Amino acid sequence: MKSAAIIRGVLQRILAISFCVLTPLLGFAAWQADSEAEALSLRRIADFWEEGEYSFAKREMEEFLIRFPESSFGDPLSAALGDLHLREGQFTEALADYAKIKDPSLLRISFGNRMQCLYSLEWYATLVDACAAELERADLAENEREEATYYLAISLYQQMVNLGAKPDGARALAERAKPYFDILMSRDHHDDIGEAFAHVCSVLKDFPKAASIYLDLAKRRGDAGEMMLFQAALVQAEFDKELAAKTFADIGGEKSREATFNRLVLMFDLMQFVAIVEGSDEWVTKVPDDKRGLTQLYIGKSLLALGRPADAHDVFSKAVELGRTETWISAALSGLIDASFQLGNLDFLTLAIDELAKLPKEEPFVAAELAKGCFSRALLLKRDQKIDAARSELEALISANTNFPQRPQVLFELTHLEFQEKAWARCHARAAQFLAECSSSELASFAWRYLISSRMECVRQNLASEEMLAQDLEALLATQDLFGSEEKADWEFVLAKSEFDRKKYDAASARLQKLVGSSAPFTHRANAHLILALIEKEKGKESDLFVSLMEGALSLGADLMDKSEIHMLLFNAYLNASNLDKAADHLYWSFDHKGAVSLDHLVWLGDFYGRLWEENGDANALAKATFAIEGVLKRDSGPGHVVRLAKLYLAQHRGQDVAYLLKQYPDVAGEEWCFLLAKSHELMGQTVEALQLFDQVTKEPAALRARVGAESALAAARLRLNRSRGTSDEDFVQALNLLKDLVLQRNIANEPVYLEAALDYVEAQAKNDLNKKRQLLEKVKRDFERDDDLLARDYHEARKQKPKVDVVYREYMQFIDAEVLIAQKGAGVDVRVKAKKMLSELDREGVAPTLRTRVQHRLDELGRS
Repeated sequence: MKSAAIIRGVLQRILAISFCVLTPLLGFAAWQADSEAEALSLRRIADFWEEGEYSFAKREMEEFLIRFPESSFGDPLSAALGDLHLREGQFTEALADYAKIKDPSLLRISFGNRMQCLYSLEWYATLVDACAAELERADLAENEREEATYYLAISLYQQMVNLGAKPDGARALAERAKPYFDILMSRDHHDDIGEAFAHVCSVLKDFPKAASIYLDLAKRRGDAGEMMLFQAALVQAEFDKELAAKTFADIGGEKSREATFNRLVLMFDLMQFVAIVEGSDEWVTKVPDDKRGLTQLYIGKSLLALGRPADAHDVFSKAVELGRTETWISAALSGLIDASFQLGNLDFLTLAIDELAKLPKEEPFVAAELAKGCFSRALLLKRDQKIDAARSELEALISANTNFPQRPQVLFELTHLEFQEKAWARCHARAAQFLAECSSSELASFAWRYLISSRMECVRQNLASEEMLAQDLEALLATQDLFGSEEKADWEFVLAKSEFDRKKYDAASARLQKLVGSSAPFTHRANAHLILALIEKEKGKESDLFVSLMEGALSLGADLMDKSEIHMLLFNAYLNASNLDKAADHLYWSFDHKGAVSLDHLVWLGDFYGRLWEENGDANALAKATFAIEGVLKRDSGPGHVVRLAKLYLAQHRGQDVAYLLKQYPDVAGEEWCFLLAKSHELMGQTVEALQLFDQVTKEPAALRARVGAESALAAARLRLNRSRGTSDEDFVQALNLLKDLVLQRNIANEPVYLEAALDYVEAQAKNDLNKKRQLLEKVKRDFERDDDLLARDYHEARKQKPKVDVVYREYMQFIDAEVLIAQKGAGVDVRVKAKKMLSELDREGVAPTLRTRVQHRLDELGRS
């Protein structure tokens, strides 16, 4: 390929250089030659040249250069001699002549001729270097620059073509050539370099531009542009198959049949199966004769793609009957195998395989299709649950075909078949074989899953050891890019669990620590926390770390161990650390969720929450204590548990439950039983029944010094006060007597019962008489503070031994002081403010509930007044 304009320029330059030589030779007489011999030789050259005797002139020039190597005429004669060699096609000799020129102006004139020689000799690398250097010259004329650009572009292109089998090198040359082709195309060299530039664009994968160039060339060449249009369609197929199909449809003439076949292939690639099938009668007549069989195969494959295997089977059958060559017949039989497989017809499939087996098996296509057909038959046998036959077919394929495309699928199907049959040892062996041969297969990840799953089953059945499972897991985890991070975390955890089970605590701990700090799923991180905690426990370290890990396992949702067991482990840990609140929380959760909680632990739980309620009035603790003691009573109906539960029901004002419970256990009857039953009657508004039972408990005076007796007397007094109609009726008098007796029998251990009795007595006696109320309150305080008799001294000595009760006593005294201030006649604002402050100090958590109720009632009154 060479531009006509460039060729014309070369010929003109040859004549020009010859003229440059001829002119001084004709006028040599005006010059002073170095010698007469030199002058005579120059005249002979000039004469031969003028006469057109170029061969004689050439011989004289060669002799002159040998005889007079230092002559000032050496450069023009070397240039002329080079031009003569170039005209005769003696390119190597011409280059040797040009190489002798030292005159820069002559070198510049001969540049194009020298490039023509290099190009003709296919010295492209040298030509590229020379042109690149020439283009660096600032004084280069425009036509000279264009010529150098042309030679540089086509030399790079020729180098690219020669490296066609080395795509990386070819692409690098194409990238280098492209800007020079762009320059030439901008100067209307389309016809000269268009095809080369389109090829360059194709190598650079700039397919739209390549196609555009070919289409432009097709227009420029008119009727002769069919080949360019064909090339354009081929390139369009790389980026727009639909456009390429349309271009192929526009091609007529000699390339029309080949274009039609290419359009069929593109339509198949575009999955235009309906159009292919609908035009099936026409396709066969419009494609090249040697492509008709293949065309029928495309029609059959289109039918298969449309889900019409029966019709496809017919097409392939006809193709077999019409087959002219073994290649045609084998391809048709291959289609028959596919159609039979899609039909699920084992008989049809076997017939097709048998026919294909009659063809020469040394043909690679026949061998490959036979193997594929046998594989399809194995799948149908497996589908029909003919397991032994399927296994035999697959094993025969493995042994007979060591290298065929479906070998990975065959190995995988054998693995899957053994997995379905639960033949765990064989499944593991098959999976191992698959991974040994096909580790890069897209099925490798599934094979790994079968390998591990079958190994785990073998371990369960004592057919393999935990060590063997661990080895498989380590091999799996060493693979790259087969599993996502979540699934890999699954296997990491399974291996860590195996290491833990084998008491390899350090290895398990290191692996689990990675999971804890990773983005693994919550479940794995949770269970990692759990096993790390169990490792701490196995090492005898129920430390803060153990607790922290166990709590983390719970919060993240560990499911490797029953939650109740986790809570019980935390219960014991917190109990050993004397953190009773936390211990109780975990024990309660376990019991609430049907965990295995011993009777002793349940009793402890009821006692703990019971104390918490008694000390703080915590309603939630009261409910939990009740639930725990109910659980105790289901296992042990001892009197203490019955009474305890009745008290808890009573605290929740569940009178009917108290009565029902106590009547279920009449053998528990005693003073406390009577008291509790009386309180239940009181809650239910059954005053008569309640008083009868309270009186039964307090019939002996000494009973008032015991808690049950004291509480019974106080409750009876309050009931009678509520029932009395005035200060003179019997209920009122009996109530005052009971209250007075309680104050006289006071015992610090049962407070605040006696303090409550004293305040009830004041309220009953004083009513709205503030002066009398003040006097009675002051007397109450003196009576409780006195220590001049044995009973009073015992009371105050006992206070020193019971700090908590002493606090209750002091708080009641503060309340009495505030009440005295409020009851003073004409109490001013300052006095009331002082009293209100004293009361406010008692309105807080920890104050006895009975006193706090009184305090809040009085503060409400002061707030309203």
